[in-house]
Amino acid sequence: MKKVFMLLVIFVAVITFNACNEDSYSDKYADPSTVSNTSVDKLMTGVFRAGFDFITPNYWRFFGHDNQGIGALSQNWGMPLSSGLYDGGYPPYRDEGGAWNIYLSTMIQFKTLDKVYNGLSESEQKGFRPHYLLAKAFMLQTMLQGLDEMGGSTDGKGGVPYSEAGMLPITGEVIYPGLDAAPELYKMILDDLGAINKELPDVGSVAADKDFINDGDMAKWRKYVNSIRLRAAIRVSTQGDLTAEGERVIKEILSDPAAYPVVTGADDMIKVVNRGEGDFNWSRMEGIKDGYDNGSWNACRTASKPMLDMLGAGTSSPDPRLPLIYDTRKDGVKEYRGVELAPDKVEGDYDDFSGSATPPYSWVNHTSFIENKNIPGYVVSPSEIYFYKAEAIKRGLVAGDAKSEFVKGILESVRLYADINAKSTNSTDNIGLSPKVDMSAWTDEAIEAYAATKWEDNTDCIYKQLWLHCGIINVVESWNTIRRTGIPKLYYPKVLTSKSKTVPQRLVIPRGELQYNKTLREAGIDADISVGYLVVPFWAKKVE
Repeated sequence: MKKVFMLLVIFVAVITFNACNEDSYSDKYADPSTVSNTSVDKLMTGVFRAGFDFITPNYWRFFGHDNQGIGALSQNWGMPLSSGLYDGGYPPYRDEGGAWNIYLSTMIQFKTLDKVYNGLSESEQKGFRPHYLLAKAFMLQTMLQGLDEMGGSTDGKGGVPYSEAGMLPITGEVIYPGLDAAPELYKMILDDLGAINKELPDVGSVAADKDFINDGDMAKWRKYVNSIRLRAAIRVSTQGDLTAEGERVIKEILSDPAAYPVVTGADDMIKVVNRGEGDFNWSRMEGIKDGYDNGSWNACRTASKPMLDMLGAGTSSPDPRLPLIYDTRKDGVKEYRGVELAPDKVEGDYDDFSGSATPPYSWVNHTSFIENKNIPGYVVSPSEIYFYKAEAIKRGLVAGDAKSEFVKGILESVRLYADINAKSTNSTDNIGLSPKVDMSAWTDEAIEAYAATKWEDNTDCIYKQLWLHCGIINVVESWNTIRRTGIPKLYYPKVLTSKSKTVPQRLVIPRGELQYNKTLREAGIDADISVGYLVVPFWAKKVE
Protein backbone atom coordinates (compact mmCIF):
# COMPACT_ATOMS: atom_id res chain seq x y z
CA MET A 1 0.00 0.00 0.00
CA LYS A 2 2.85 2.38 0.76
CA LYS A 3 4.24 1.85 -2.74
CA VAL A 4 0.84 2.42 -4.31
CA PHE A 5 0.43 5.66 -2.34
CA MET A 6 3.83 6.90 -3.51
CA LEU A 7 2.91 6.20 -7.14
CA LEU A 8 -0.40 8.03 -6.71
CA VAL A 9 1.40 11.06 -5.30
CA ILE A 10 3.76 11.09 -8.27
CA PHE A 11 0.79 10.66 -10.63
CA VAL A 12 -1.02 13.66 -9.12
CA ALA A 13 2.16 15.72 -9.41
CA VAL A 14 2.51 14.78 -13.07
CA ILE A 15 -1.01 15.64 -14.23
CA THR A 16 -1.25 18.94 -12.34
CA PHE A 17 1.11 21.10 -14.40
CA ASN A 18 -0.02 24.71 -14.70
CA ALA A 19 0.81 28.25 -15.91
CA CYS A 20 3.84 29.99 -14.45
CA ASN A 21 4.60 33.36 -12.86
CA GLU A 22 6.72 35.22 -15.42
CA ASP A 23 8.35 37.32 -12.68
CA SER A 24 10.38 34.42 -11.30
CA TYR A 25 12.77 32.25 -13.26
CA SER A 26 12.10 29.38 -10.89
CA ASP A 27 8.36 29.78 -11.45
CA LYS A 28 8.87 29.43 -15.19
CA TYR A 29 10.05 25.92 -14.46
CA ALA A 30 7.43 25.30 -11.83
CA ASP A 31 7.28 22.06 -9.90
CA PRO A 32 4.47 19.96 -11.44
CA SER A 33 3.00 19.43 -7.97
CA THR A 34 2.29 23.17 -7.63
CA VAL A 35 0.37 23.78 -10.86
CA SER A 36 -2.91 22.67 -12.41
CA ASN A 37 -3.17 22.71 -16.21
CA THR A 38 -1.31 20.18 -18.31
CA SER A 39 0.15 20.63 -21.80
CA VAL A 40 3.05 19.12 -23.70
CA ASP A 41 5.38 22.11 -23.27
CA LYS A 42 4.85 22.11 -19.50
CA LEU A 43 5.17 18.34 -19.33
CA MET A 44 8.49 18.63 -21.18
CA THR A 45 9.73 20.86 -18.37
CA GLY A 46 8.33 18.31 -15.94
CA VAL A 47 10.47 15.59 -17.51
CA PHE A 48 13.53 17.81 -17.08
CA ARG A 49 12.60 18.51 -13.49
CA ALA A 50 12.12 14.82 -12.69
CA GLY A 51 15.74 14.09 -13.66
CA PHE A 52 17.02 17.35 -12.16
CA ASP A 53 19.09 15.71 -9.42
CA PHE A 54 21.16 13.73 -11.94
CA ILE A 55 22.48 16.91 -13.59
CA THR A 56 22.81 19.58 -10.87
CA PRO A 57 25.29 19.89 -7.96
CA ASN A 58 22.74 19.14 -5.25
CA TYR A 59 22.89 17.77 -1.73
CA TRP A 60 21.91 14.20 -2.62
CA ARG A 61 24.77 13.94 -5.11
CA PHE A 62 27.52 15.53 -3.01
CA PHE A 63 26.71 14.16 0.40
CA GLY A 64 26.21 10.56 -0.58
CA HIS A 65 25.86 9.47 -4.18
CA ASP A 66 28.83 11.02 -5.97
CA ASN A 67 31.50 10.96 -3.27
CA GLN A 68 30.70 8.47 -0.49
CA GLY A 69 28.89 6.22 -2.97
CA ILE A 70 30.17 6.14 -6.56
CA GLY A 71 33.34 8.05 -5.64
CA ALA A 72 34.38 5.27 -3.28
CA LEU A 73 33.99 2.72 -6.09
CA SER A 74 35.86 4.82 -8.66
CA GLN A 75 38.34 6.11 -6.03
CA ASN A 76 38.04 9.68 -7.28
CA TRP A 77 37.15 10.65 -3.71
CA GLY A 78 39.14 9.73 -0.61
CA MET A 79 37.39 7.02 1.37
CA PRO A 80 39.36 5.18 4.10
CA LEU A 81 39.31 1.45 4.69
CA SER A 82 36.32 0.56 6.86
CA SER A 83 33.52 -1.98 7.04
CA GLY A 84 31.26 0.56 5.30
CA LEU A 85 33.66 1.36 2.44
CA TYR A 86 31.28 0.02 -0.21
CA ASP A 87 28.03 0.85 1.60
CA GLY A 88 27.56 4.26 -0.01
CA GLY A 89 27.49 6.69 2.91
CA TYR A 90 24.94 7.72 5.49
CA PRO A 91 21.27 6.85 4.95
CA PRO A 92 19.13 8.20 3.37
CA TYR A 93 21.83 9.70 1.15
CA ARG A 94 23.46 6.38 0.32
CA ASP A 95 22.00 4.82 -2.78
CA GLU A 96 19.04 3.17 -1.08
CA GLY A 97 16.66 4.37 -3.75
CA GLY A 98 17.84 7.86 -4.68
CA ALA A 99 18.93 7.11 -8.23
CA TRP A 100 16.15 4.56 -8.63
CA ASN A 101 13.44 7.07 -7.69
CA ILE A 102 14.88 9.78 -9.95
CA TYR A 103 14.86 7.30 -12.80
CA LEU A 104 11.28 6.10 -12.18
CA SER A 105 9.96 9.64 -11.72
CA THR A 106 11.43 10.62 -15.07
CA MET A 107 9.84 7.61 -16.75
CA ILE A 108 6.43 8.48 -15.22
CA GLN A 109 6.71 12.07 -16.42
CA PHE A 110 7.63 11.00 -19.93
CA LYS A 111 4.95 8.32 -20.17
CA THR A 112 2.39 10.97 -19.19
CA LEU A 113 3.73 13.39 -21.80
CA ASP A 114 3.64 10.61 -24.38
CA LYS A 115 -0.02 9.89 -23.63
CA VAL A 116 -1.03 13.56 -23.81
CA TYR A 117 0.94 14.10 -27.02
CA ASN A 118 -0.53 11.08 -28.77
CA GLY A 119 -4.02 12.27 -27.87
CA LEU A 120 -3.56 15.52 -29.81
CA SER A 121 -4.67 16.24 -33.35
CA GLU A 122 -2.09 16.01 -36.13
CA SER A 123 -1.70 19.79 -36.31
CA GLU A 124 -1.32 20.06 -32.53
CA GLN A 125 1.28 17.31 -32.55
CA LYS A 126 3.26 19.21 -35.17
CA GLY A 127 3.34 22.31 -32.96
CA PHE A 128 4.53 20.36 -29.94
CA ARG A 129 6.90 18.06 -31.81
CA PRO A 130 10.11 19.78 -30.62
CA HIS A 131 8.96 19.57 -27.00
CA TYR A 132 8.22 15.87 -27.40
CA LEU A 133 11.65 15.16 -28.94
CA LEU A 134 13.60 17.10 -26.32
CA ALA A 135 11.71 15.40 -23.49
CA LYS A 136 12.40 12.02 -25.07
CA ALA A 137 16.09 12.82 -25.49
CA PHE A 138 16.38 13.79 -21.83
CA MET A 139 14.46 10.69 -20.78
CA LEU A 140 16.93 8.57 -22.76
CA GLN A 141 19.89 10.24 -21.06
CA THR A 142 18.28 9.51 -17.67
CA MET A 143 17.74 5.92 -18.76
CA LEU A 144 21.39 5.69 -19.78
CA GLN A 145 22.53 6.75 -16.32
CA GLY A 146 20.11 4.35 -14.65
CA LEU A 147 21.37 1.52 -16.84
CA ASP A 148 25.00 2.44 -16.26
CA GLU A 149 24.59 2.45 -12.49
CA MET A 150 22.40 -0.63 -12.12
CA GLY A 151 24.12 -2.54 -14.86
CA GLY A 152 22.59 -5.55 -16.47
CA SER A 153 24.06 -8.80 -17.73
CA THR A 154 22.92 -10.82 -20.73
CA ASP A 155 21.22 -13.40 -18.49
CA GLY A 156 18.55 -10.99 -17.30
CA LYS A 157 20.20 -9.96 -14.04
CA GLY A 158 20.29 -6.22 -13.47
CA GLY A 159 18.91 -3.50 -15.68
CA VAL A 160 15.96 -1.15 -15.23
CA PRO A 161 12.22 -1.22 -15.98
CA TYR A 162 10.90 0.71 -18.98
CA SER A 163 8.09 -0.93 -20.94
CA GLU A 164 5.98 -1.43 -17.79
CA ALA A 165 7.35 1.53 -15.80
CA GLY A 166 5.23 4.62 -15.13
CA MET A 167 1.99 3.09 -16.39
CA LEU A 168 -0.32 4.31 -13.60
CA PRO A 169 -1.06 7.63 -15.38
CA ILE A 170 -1.71 5.69 -18.59
CA THR A 171 -3.85 2.78 -17.44
CA GLY A 172 -5.11 3.93 -14.06
CA GLU A 173 -3.91 0.61 -12.67
CA VAL A 174 -0.94 -0.20 -10.49
CA ILE A 175 1.51 -2.28 -12.51
CA TYR A 176 4.58 -3.60 -10.77
CA PRO A 177 7.21 -3.34 -13.50
CA GLY A 178 9.71 -6.03 -14.29
CA LEU A 179 13.12 -5.35 -15.79
CA ASP A 180 13.69 -4.79 -19.50
CA ALA A 181 16.79 -6.48 -20.93
CA ALA A 182 19.73 -4.10 -20.64
CA PRO A 183 21.15 -4.73 -24.15
CA GLU A 184 17.75 -3.97 -25.68
CA LEU A 185 17.49 -0.68 -23.80
CA TYR A 186 21.01 0.41 -24.80
CA LYS A 187 20.10 -0.40 -28.41
CA MET A 188 16.92 1.66 -28.07
CA ILE A 189 18.94 4.60 -26.76
CA LEU A 190 21.30 4.44 -29.73
CA ASP A 191 18.47 4.10 -32.27
CA ASP A 192 16.12 6.70 -30.82
CA LEU A 193 18.77 9.38 -30.28
CA GLY A 194 19.91 8.82 -33.86
CA ALA A 195 16.36 9.37 -35.11
CA ILE A 196 15.91 12.48 -32.94
CA ASN A 197 19.10 14.01 -34.34
CA LYS A 198 17.83 13.63 -37.91
CA GLU A 199 14.45 15.16 -37.10
CA LEU A 200 15.51 18.12 -34.93
CA PRO A 201 16.63 20.50 -37.73
CA ASP A 202 13.12 20.59 -39.21
CA VAL A 203 10.77 20.68 -36.21
CA GLY A 204 10.99 24.28 -35.01
CA SER A 205 11.97 25.37 -31.51
CA VAL A 206 10.87 25.61 -27.89
CA ALA A 207 10.56 28.73 -25.76
CA ALA A 208 13.60 29.53 -23.62
CA ASP A 209 11.43 29.90 -20.52
CA LYS A 210 10.37 26.25 -20.80
CA ASP A 211 13.93 24.93 -21.19
CA PHE A 212 16.33 25.38 -18.27
CA ILE A 213 18.96 23.14 -19.88
CA ASN A 214 19.74 24.85 -23.20
CA ASP A 215 17.44 27.90 -23.07
CA GLY A 216 15.67 26.92 -26.27
CA ASP A 217 18.88 26.69 -28.31
CA MET A 218 18.05 23.89 -30.74
CA ALA A 219 21.61 23.77 -32.13
CA LYS A 220 22.87 22.97 -28.64
CA TRP A 221 20.13 20.38 -28.20
CA ARG A 222 21.31 18.64 -31.35
CA LYS A 223 24.86 18.55 -29.96
CA TYR A 224 23.47 17.25 -26.68
CA VAL A 225 21.66 14.42 -28.49
CA ASN A 226 24.72 13.33 -30.48
CA SER A 227 27.09 13.67 -27.52
CA ILE A 228 24.90 11.49 -25.28
CA ARG A 229 24.54 9.00 -28.14
CA LEU A 230 28.33 8.93 -28.53
CA ARG A 231 28.66 8.34 -24.78
CA ALA A 232 26.28 5.38 -25.01
CA ALA A 233 28.04 3.98 -28.09
CA ILE A 234 31.45 4.19 -26.41
CA ARG A 235 29.99 2.40 -23.40
CA VAL A 236 28.91 -0.71 -25.31
CA SER A 237 31.70 -0.77 -27.90
CA THR A 238 34.48 -2.65 -26.12
CA GLN A 239 32.84 -5.91 -25.02
CA GLY A 240 29.44 -7.56 -24.90
CA ASP A 241 26.49 -8.06 -27.22
CA LEU A 242 26.54 -4.58 -28.77
CA THR A 243 30.20 -4.08 -29.67
CA ALA A 244 29.54 -4.00 -33.42
CA GLU A 245 26.61 -1.62 -33.02
CA GLY A 246 28.60 0.63 -30.71
CA GLU A 247 31.46 0.80 -33.17
CA ARG A 248 29.06 1.52 -36.03
CA VAL A 249 27.50 4.47 -34.19
CA ILE A 250 30.91 5.85 -33.18
CA LYS A 251 31.99 5.80 -36.83
CA GLU A 252 28.71 7.36 -37.96
CA ILE A 253 28.94 10.28 -35.54
CA LEU A 254 32.64 11.08 -35.73
CA SER A 255 32.97 10.62 -39.50
CA ASP A 256 30.31 13.22 -40.34
CA PRO A 257 30.39 16.20 -37.93
CA ALA A 258 28.02 18.23 -40.13
CA ALA A 259 25.28 15.61 -39.87
CA TYR A 260 26.14 14.64 -36.28
CA PRO A 261 27.42 17.74 -34.44
CA VAL A 262 28.81 17.20 -30.93
CA VAL A 263 30.03 19.43 -28.10
CA THR A 264 33.37 21.06 -28.97
CA GLY A 265 34.09 23.84 -26.46
CA ALA A 266 32.94 26.10 -23.64
CA ASP A 267 30.43 27.89 -25.86
CA ASP A 268 28.41 24.78 -26.64
CA MET A 269 29.06 22.82 -23.46
CA ILE A 270 25.85 21.35 -22.02
CA LYS A 271 25.39 22.57 -18.46
CA VAL A 272 22.69 23.78 -16.09
CA VAL A 273 23.65 27.19 -14.72
CA ASN A 274 22.87 28.62 -11.32
CA ARG A 275 20.02 31.13 -11.80
CA GLY A 276 20.21 32.39 -8.23
CA GLU A 277 16.65 31.59 -7.14
CA GLY A 278 14.36 28.74 -6.18
CA ASP A 279 15.54 25.27 -7.17
CA PHE A 280 18.05 26.95 -9.47
CA ASN A 281 20.07 28.40 -6.59
CA TRP A 282 22.76 26.35 -4.89
CA SER A 283 25.42 27.70 -2.57
CA ARG A 284 28.03 25.09 -3.47
CA MET A 285 28.20 21.46 -4.57
CA GLU A 286 25.66 20.75 -1.86
CA GLY A 287 26.73 18.29 0.80
CA ILE A 288 30.49 18.80 0.51
CA LYS A 289 30.42 21.29 3.39
CA ASP A 290 28.24 19.29 5.78
CA GLY A 291 30.14 18.82 9.01
CA TYR A 292 32.87 21.17 7.79
CA ASP A 293 33.36 23.04 11.08
CA ASN A 294 33.77 19.96 13.27
CA GLY A 295 35.50 17.65 10.81
CA SER A 296 32.67 15.15 10.48
CA TRP A 297 31.78 13.64 7.10
CA ASN A 298 35.27 14.24 5.76
CA ALA A 299 34.52 11.63 3.09
CA CYS A 300 32.43 14.31 1.36
CA ARG A 301 35.49 16.39 0.46
CA THR A 302 38.77 14.51 0.98
CA ALA A 303 41.23 13.85 -1.84
CA SER A 304 42.16 10.35 -2.95
CA LYS A 305 45.80 9.46 -3.47
CA PRO A 306 45.14 8.06 -6.99
CA MET A 307 43.73 11.45 -8.04
CA LEU A 308 46.66 13.34 -6.53
CA ASP A 309 49.14 10.93 -8.12
CA MET A 310 47.50 11.42 -11.53
CA LEU A 311 47.79 15.18 -11.04
CA GLY A 312 51.50 14.92 -10.27
CA ALA A 313 51.32 16.02 -6.64
CA GLY A 314 54.80 16.08 -5.10
CA THR A 315 56.55 16.08 -8.48
CA SER A 316 58.54 18.82 -10.18
CA SER A 317 55.93 19.25 -12.92
CA PRO A 318 52.43 19.02 -11.41
CA ASP A 319 49.30 19.22 -13.50
CA PRO A 320 47.88 22.76 -13.82
CA ARG A 321 44.57 21.41 -12.47
CA LEU A 322 46.11 20.30 -9.15
CA PRO A 323 45.67 23.59 -7.21
CA LEU A 324 42.34 24.24 -8.95
CA ILE A 325 40.85 20.98 -7.67
CA TYR A 326 42.59 20.52 -4.29
CA ASP A 327 44.03 22.52 -1.40
CA THR A 328 47.13 21.39 0.47
CA ARG A 329 46.73 19.58 3.79
CA LYS A 330 44.13 21.05 6.12
CA ASP A 331 46.51 20.92 9.11
CA GLY A 332 48.63 23.63 7.50
CA VAL A 333 51.41 21.46 6.07
CA LYS A 334 52.07 22.77 2.56
CA GLU A 335 51.88 19.47 0.76
CA TYR A 336 49.15 17.38 -0.83
CA ARG A 337 48.01 14.17 0.84
CA GLY A 338 45.13 11.89 -0.13
CA VAL A 339 43.54 8.75 1.25
CA GLU A 340 45.26 5.60 -0.01
CA LEU A 341 43.86 2.09 -0.15
CA ALA A 342 46.73 -0.42 -0.24
CA PRO A 343 47.43 -4.04 0.76
CA ASP A 344 49.45 -2.92 3.80
CA LYS A 345 46.74 -0.61 5.14
CA VAL A 346 44.42 -1.49 8.05
CA GLU A 347 41.49 0.41 9.52
CA GLY A 348 43.59 1.83 12.36
CA ASP A 349 45.77 3.66 9.86
CA TYR A 350 42.93 6.12 9.23
CA ASP A 351 42.27 7.24 12.82
CA ASP A 352 43.22 10.77 11.83
CA PHE A 353 40.71 10.89 8.97
CA SER A 354 37.69 12.41 10.74
CA GLY A 355 36.79 14.19 13.92
CA SER A 356 38.88 17.26 13.16
CA ALA A 357 38.31 20.30 10.97
CA THR A 358 42.05 20.29 10.24
CA PRO A 359 42.96 16.69 9.35
CA PRO A 360 46.33 15.87 7.73
CA TYR A 361 44.68 15.38 4.33
CA SER A 362 43.87 17.54 1.34
CA TRP A 363 40.28 18.56 0.70
CA VAL A 364 38.73 19.73 -2.54
CA ASN A 365 39.61 23.35 -3.21
CA HIS A 366 37.66 25.57 -0.83
CA THR A 367 37.27 28.41 -3.31
CA SER A 368 36.41 26.21 -6.28
CA PHE A 369 33.89 23.91 -4.62
CA ILE A 370 33.04 24.53 -0.96
CA GLU A 371 32.07 28.21 -1.14
CA ASN A 372 31.09 28.82 -4.74
CA LYS A 373 27.58 29.69 -5.92
CA ASN A 374 28.56 29.71 -9.58
CA ILE A 375 29.20 26.00 -10.14
CA PRO A 376 26.96 24.72 -12.93
CA GLY A 377 25.66 21.21 -13.33
CA TYR A 378 27.85 19.69 -16.05
CA VAL A 379 25.88 17.43 -18.39
CA VAL A 380 28.37 17.05 -21.28
CA SER A 381 31.80 18.70 -21.25
CA PRO A 382 34.04 19.08 -24.32
CA SER A 383 36.89 17.15 -22.70
CA GLU A 384 34.77 14.02 -22.51
CA ILE A 385 34.06 14.23 -26.24
CA TYR A 386 37.70 14.88 -27.19
CA PHE A 387 38.83 11.86 -25.17
CA TYR A 388 36.19 9.73 -26.93
CA LYS A 389 37.50 10.97 -30.28
CA ALA A 390 41.09 10.14 -29.28
CA GLU A 391 40.01 6.66 -28.23
CA ALA A 392 38.08 6.06 -31.46
CA ILE A 393 41.07 7.12 -33.56
CA LYS A 394 43.51 5.02 -31.54
CA ARG A 395 41.23 1.99 -31.89
CA GLY A 396 41.18 2.47 -35.66
CA LEU A 397 37.47 3.27 -35.86
CA VAL A 398 37.90 6.69 -37.49
CA ALA A 399 40.73 8.64 -39.10
CA GLY A 400 42.48 11.51 -37.36
CA ASP A 401 45.24 12.51 -34.94
CA ALA A 402 44.62 10.81 -31.60
CA LYS A 403 47.31 12.80 -29.82
CA SER A 404 45.84 16.10 -31.00
CA GLU A 405 42.38 15.16 -29.68
CA PHE A 406 43.94 13.98 -26.42
CA VAL A 407 45.74 17.30 -25.98
CA LYS A 408 42.51 19.19 -26.69
CA GLY A 409 40.80 17.12 -24.01
CA ILE A 410 43.32 18.16 -21.36
CA LEU A 411 43.28 21.79 -22.54
CA GLU A 412 39.50 21.98 -22.21
CA SER A 413 39.65 20.25 -18.82
CA VAL A 414 42.12 22.83 -17.50
CA ARG A 415 39.94 25.61 -18.89
CA LEU A 416 36.85 24.17 -17.20
CA TYR A 417 38.42 23.85 -13.75
CA ALA A 418 40.14 27.25 -14.11
CA ASP A 419 36.78 28.80 -14.95
CA ILE A 420 35.19 27.24 -11.85
CA ASN A 421 37.94 28.70 -9.67
CA ALA A 422 38.06 32.13 -11.32
CA LYS A 423 34.29 32.66 -11.08
CA SER A 424 34.02 31.56 -7.47
CA THR A 425 31.81 33.64 -5.19
CA ASN A 426 33.94 32.79 -2.15
CA SER A 427 34.04 35.91 0.00
CA THR A 428 37.19 37.93 0.57
CA ASP A 429 37.03 37.06 4.29
CA ASN A 430 37.11 33.36 3.50
CA ILE A 431 39.51 33.32 0.63
CA GLY A 432 42.70 33.28 2.71
CA LEU A 433 42.13 29.58 3.30
CA SER A 434 42.22 28.92 -0.43
CA PRO A 435 43.20 31.89 -2.63
CA LYS A 436 42.08 31.97 -6.23
CA VAL A 437 44.71 30.34 -8.40
CA ASP A 438 46.87 32.57 -10.59
CA MET A 439 46.75 30.87 -13.98
CA SER A 440 48.54 33.61 -15.94
CA ALA A 441 51.55 31.39 -16.63
CA TRP A 442 49.34 28.68 -18.03
CA THR A 443 48.72 29.94 -21.53
CA ASP A 444 47.03 27.64 -24.02
CA GLU A 445 50.45 26.89 -25.47
CA ALA A 446 51.86 25.98 -22.05
CA ILE A 447 48.88 23.73 -21.29
CA GLU A 448 49.17 22.01 -24.64
CA ALA A 449 52.90 21.45 -24.10
CA TYR A 450 52.18 19.91 -20.70
CA ALA A 451 49.37 17.78 -22.13
CA ALA A 452 51.70 16.43 -24.83
CA THR A 453 53.97 15.03 -22.10
CA LYS A 454 51.08 12.86 -20.85
CA TRP A 455 50.58 11.19 -24.24
CA GLU A 456 51.79 7.57 -24.26
CA ASP A 457 50.53 6.54 -27.71
CA ASN A 458 48.00 4.08 -26.30
CA THR A 459 44.42 4.04 -25.11
CA ASP A 460 45.42 3.65 -21.45
CA CYS A 461 46.58 7.27 -21.19
CA ILE A 462 43.26 8.40 -22.68
CA TYR A 463 41.25 6.37 -20.17
CA LYS A 464 43.30 7.79 -17.28
CA GLN A 465 42.62 11.35 -18.35
CA LEU A 466 38.92 10.67 -18.86
CA TRP A 467 38.76 9.18 -15.35
CA LEU A 468 40.62 12.18 -13.92
CA HIS A 469 38.61 14.84 -15.73
CA CYS A 470 35.18 13.48 -14.76
CA GLY A 471 36.17 12.57 -11.20
CA ILE A 472 34.71 15.63 -9.46
CA ILE A 473 32.09 16.95 -11.88
CA ASN A 474 30.64 13.69 -13.29
CA VAL A 475 31.99 10.78 -11.28
CA VAL A 476 29.60 8.21 -12.78
CA GLU A 477 31.54 8.53 -16.05
CA SER A 478 34.79 7.88 -14.16
CA TRP A 479 33.30 4.71 -12.67
CA ASN A 480 32.04 3.68 -16.10
CA THR A 481 35.55 4.15 -17.51
CA ILE A 482 37.09 1.85 -14.90
CA ARG A 483 34.44 -0.82 -15.41
CA ARG A 484 34.60 -0.63 -19.20
CA THR A 485 38.39 -0.55 -19.57
CA GLY A 486 39.99 -1.65 -16.30
CA ILE A 487 41.95 1.62 -16.35
CA PRO A 488 43.27 3.07 -14.13
CA LYS A 489 44.32 -0.02 -12.23
CA LEU A 490 43.39 0.47 -8.58
CA TYR A 491 43.54 -1.60 -5.41
CA TYR A 492 40.21 -2.70 -3.90
CA PRO A 493 40.38 -4.32 -0.45
CA LYS A 494 37.93 -6.87 0.91
CA VAL A 495 35.79 -5.61 3.80
CA LEU A 496 33.42 -6.99 6.40
CA THR A 497 29.96 -5.66 5.54
CA SER A 498 26.39 -6.81 5.10
CA LYS A 499 26.31 -5.56 1.54
CA SER A 500 29.34 -6.43 -0.56
CA LYS A 501 32.60 -7.76 0.82
CA THR A 502 34.35 -7.04 -2.46
CA VAL A 503 34.03 -4.00 -4.67
CA PRO A 504 30.54 -3.82 -6.22
CA GLN A 505 30.32 -4.14 -9.99
CA ARG A 506 27.06 -2.16 -10.08
CA LEU A 507 24.33 -0.82 -7.81
CA VAL A 508 21.32 -2.97 -6.99
CA ILE A 509 17.61 -2.30 -6.88
CA PRO A 510 16.79 -0.75 -3.48
CA ARG A 511 15.33 -3.03 -0.83
CA GLY A 512 12.20 -0.89 -0.52
CA GLU A 513 11.39 -1.52 -4.18
CA LEU A 514 11.94 -5.25 -3.78
CA GLN A 515 9.67 -5.26 -0.73
CA TYR A 516 6.69 -3.75 -2.57
CA ASN A 517 7.29 -4.81 -6.19
CA LYS A 518 5.94 -8.34 -6.31
CA THR A 519 7.01 -8.83 -9.94
CA LEU A 520 10.68 -8.37 -9.02
CA ARG A 521 10.30 -10.26 -5.77
CA GLU A 522 8.70 -13.27 -7.41
CA ALA A 523 11.41 -13.28 -10.06
CA GLY A 524 14.06 -13.41 -7.34
CA ILE A 525 15.71 -10.22 -8.63
CA ASP A 526 18.54 -9.16 -6.31
CA ALA A 527 16.98 -11.11 -3.44
CA ASP A 528 20.49 -11.65 -2.12
CA ILE A 529 21.96 -8.16 -2.46
CA SER A 530 25.48 -9.35 -1.66
CA VAL A 531 25.28 -11.42 -4.86
CA GLY A 532 23.45 -8.73 -6.81
CA TYR A 533 26.31 -6.30 -6.35
CA LEU A 534 28.65 -8.74 -8.08
CA VAL A 535 26.74 -8.96 -11.38
CA VAL A 536 29.07 -7.57 -14.06
CA PRO A 537 27.28 -5.40 -16.66
CA PHE A 538 27.38 -6.95 -20.12
CA TRP A 539 29.52 -4.06 -21.43
CA ALA A 540 32.01 -4.12 -18.55
CA LYS A 541 35.03 -5.98 -17.30
CA LYS A 542 35.09 -7.35 -13.78
CA VAL A 543 36.71 -4.85 -11.41
CA GLU A 544 38.82 -6.54 -8.76
